[in-house]
Amino acid sequence: MQVGCDYLPEAITGRPNPTAPQLEPAGPTGQTVLVEQTNQSPPPATPLSWPSSATSASVTTATVDAATPAEGVIQTSGASLDSQGPGTLEAAVLESPALGVGEAPTAGLEVPAANRSQPPAQPGQIIINNAYLRFVYDSPIAAPADGVIVELQAEEGLIVRKDALLARIDDRLAQSELEVTTKEYEAAVEKASDRSEIEFAKAGYDVAKEELRMAKEVDARGAGSESELLKKGLEFKRAELAIPVAEIKNRQDHSAAEVAKAKQGAARVQIDLRRLTAPFDGMIAEKQKEQYEWVRAGDTLLRLISMEQLRVVGQVRTSQLSQAPHELVGMVGTIDIELYPGRVERVNGKVGYVSPTLESSGGYKIWLQISNIQANGQWVFREGMPARIELQTR
Repeated sequence: MQVGCDYLPEAITGRPNPTAPQLEPAGPTGQTVLVEQTNQSPPPATPLSWPSSATSASVTTATVDAATPAEGVIQTSGASLDSQGPGTLEAAVLESPALGVGEAPTAGLEVPAANRSQPPAQPGQIIINNAYLRFVYDSPIAAPADGVIVELQAEEGLIVRKDALLARIDDRLAQSELEVTTKEYEAAVEKASDRSEIEFAKAGYDVAKEELRMAKEVDARGAGSESELLKKGLEFKRAELAIPVAEIKNRQDHSAAEVAKAKQGAARVQIDLRRLTAPFDGMIAEKQKEQYEWVRAGDTLLRLISMEQLRVVGQVRTSQLSQAPHELVGMVGTIDIELYPGRVERVNGKVGYVSPTLESSGGYKIWLQISNIQANGQWVFREGMPARIELQTR
């Protein structure tokens, strides 16, 4: 015979089912024996209504102490009931040791808690059940310029080191610009290093100075003319001013050399931009473009993830706090990470962040940073894995 949902109306309505078996204890072992009731007239039909979520209940499991259950004995492992509507009720009996015909149950059906397997939080303890893992460094590698991908050394799952070449976009034009600017820079440097004009100006100054001295001596003896003396004075002044002019021109040549050097550097940057390298050690998680494809600036080529560091993200409700939110920063917590149903890894982490704003859900976002672990050369923890955080606040 079937035991379970066939006798659920008796438990809900409180009316005995005339065809239901009677449960009576049998023997000192605590076994529960099923006693059939016969020759009973059925009661009038009564509409059934499913109990609301507020209905209190008590469902217990029948206990069998004997090593081998006797025939007709109920042996179960538990019961469950969905509070929103009819569900599956495994073989179970009510708490009453012997609920006979005509006896109504003394209590309703209790809906089990959602997380009955998890122990409740103790005083001074914060438990976050709905946490998840997220990588610290998860970066899309995008094309910085238009062009054709002429080289692509990336496959999904490939482990790369920092600065390793991932892809190269056609850089022939940038290479030509580099050659031109390099020549310009070399010419500018050579011109800036030429100080002949400065030296010539200094020599002209010395000559003009000596001629002016001689003209003054002649004029002092009354043999010279005043116009000749004025001419020599003007030539001396011109030679004197030619020195700073030559020096200024030389400084301009040096500045031109620096400009040429900057242009050369800009050409090198254009080449480097077309060489996409890994910004950190990581794994290529996704490849979105193929070699010889045309890409535009901003198009994502691939996605690189650093597998070494993760953050466990969760939310602390205000009702769980016994101290100010900022005091959680730096607190060490225990984290249970579910690799798959039935397998949990426990690690320790430190609270590195508490949100400065209160979320609309009534809590503060927090995360704890942890280090990944390896098994057989493979990283164990992955983004999105569910986790449970336990913080001891005192």
